[in-house]
Amino acid sequence: MAPNAEEEMLAVKPWGLQQDK
Repeated sequence: MAPNAEEEMLAVKPWGLQQDK
């Protein structure tokens, strides 16, 4: 995955990936 993959996800998930994981 790209180093900015999290940033791209945050654009769709404002709550962040922490809750999603």
